[in-house]
Amino acid sequence: MTETKDNLPAPVPGTARDLLRVEKIKLRFAEILKDRAPQFVASVASLIYLSPVLNECEPNSVIAAAIVAASLDLPIDRNLGFATIVPYNSKRGKTAQFQMQWKGYIQLAHRTKQYRTLNVNEVFEGEIVNINRFNGAVTFGEKRGETVVGYLAYMLLINGFEKYEYMSVEEIEAHGKHYSKSYSDERSKWKTDFDSMARKTVLKRLLTRWGILTVDMQRAVSSESIVDEPEPETKAMPVSRAKVNSELFGEDEPSGQSPVTDPAHTTVPEPEDETGELPQTAKPGQKTATVANDAGAKWNTFCDSLAKRYPYYAKAGGEPDRFHIGALAVTFGVGTVTLDNLPALTGKIEGYAKEKHSPVSA
Repeated sequence: MTETKDNLPAPVPGTARDLLRVEKIKLRFAEILKDRAPQFVASVASLIYLSPVLNECEPNSVIAAAIVAASLDLPIDRNLGFATIVPYNSKRGKTAQFQMQWKGYIQLAHRTKQYRTLNVNEVFEGEIVNINRFNGAVTFGEKRGETVVGYLAYMLLINGFEKYEYMSVEEIEAHGKHYSKSYSDERSKWKTDFDSMARKTVLKRLLTRWGILTVDMQRAVSSESIVDEPEPETKAMPVSRAKVNSELFGEDEPSGQSPVTDPAHTTVPEPEDETGELPQTAKPGQKTATVANDAGAKWNTFCDSLAKRYPYYAKAGGEPDRFHIGALAVTFGVGTVTLDNLPALTGKIEGYAKEKHSPVSA
């Protein structure tokens, strides 16, 4: 049996591992991760090889999930606890989905350089005496036994703002039952590693309610909403393989291919958190920014320029993907592009593009 450079048996043609050998896909990872791409791709191949269920998932969905992890610069080794790729059942069969783990949220928070302290830990019986429901202040006591009664997340920002978030074991279990489709599955992490899922649940609630929601943090939360959150009333529309190939790999879909759900490109209404408020800056149902008439010409010029310098924001034919760029504007909190907010907005988009993608030399 032949072996690949990742020291694994040669993949079956047409599988996700086989797609990882396609030159355009390798170049896509290289664009994101530079010289760290080969190591990351090898870890993806290993994850797929060691997971029989993941092997059964729609190949493009596995690649799309890996692209999300790469764009967030998070390793997908399950043993490290930053992020992973998990399979789940859909009406179209088994689909892979990117999923954050609790250390991944801490990693993204640390990158902001705005946190002096960020921690999450189990709480034993007797360690918390009281929590002031008005200001969130916690009164601590002495540990009275080995029974874990809850989990506490804590953050202290450089500017002095601090916040605690506590959930009892019962509250976390209720959360899992309500929000996770896989909670009742004996193979799910809720059953095999409750501690890590509990830490993630409390930490995620703390950061989405009170933390600094950077673009990467917002994308991390929304990218795993299909797995962790209840299905929205408006169903996510399936994205064809042509869409996946065009946006990720730069090629068209052969005729006759069936649509797949791509978590990196499917438009999904943002899930509400337990307070009923959206954790994202986008308004409910808003997919891409609108453009005021007086700002149209300058916005179009900016989009043309961005697409030429960063092909990631261009369609297959080279013209700017205005929907994609407009969606990025929404992520930055701009629902309507105007002459007043245009300079600041284009600066933010420009900075984000420069950080995430390599420009094309003039």
